Amino acid sequence: MPYQISIIIPVYNDYQRLDLCLKSLINQQGNISAEIIIVDNGSTKIDSLIVEEYQQYDFINFIEELKPGSYAARNTGLNIAQGNIIAFTDSDCIPAKDWLIQAYTALQNTNVDLIAGNIKMFYETNLSPTWLEIFELVLAFPQKENALKLA
Repeated sequence: MPYQISIIIPVYNDYQRLDLCLKSLINQQGNISAEIIIVDNGSTKIDSLIVEEYQQYDFINFIEELKPGSYAARNTGLNIAQGNIIAFTDSDCIPAKDWLIQAYTALQNTNVDLIAGNIKMFYETNLSPTWLEIFELVLAFPQKENALKLA
């Protein structure tokens, strides 16, 4: 049976945060059949212990794309995706525990082909945020506006 959802995650030198992302995806609520495709985008620092830990799962696939850029990595992931639905996230994201079931339900119960979720920014540390973190907290990822432009 093909997967219901293929999740494509580009990663570049960010295996520590990828570990948090994968833990979240493995513990998703709902009965959704999903594959996870991690596309390394030419990292120079690969955490082999993290790769080894997740290679035990038959629904997780590590591949490589040497052409720079997350879009190139995502496109490479699309080439092998088996799911009926494609989901994208990044290695530094921690999906909500109901991310997949909410997305699947929204697509099944509406007449749309594309959805975008809310993104909650968080600080690298709980100490004082940097100016860049404050800037991104206020202005980054206007999902509602971006999704409406595509509609």
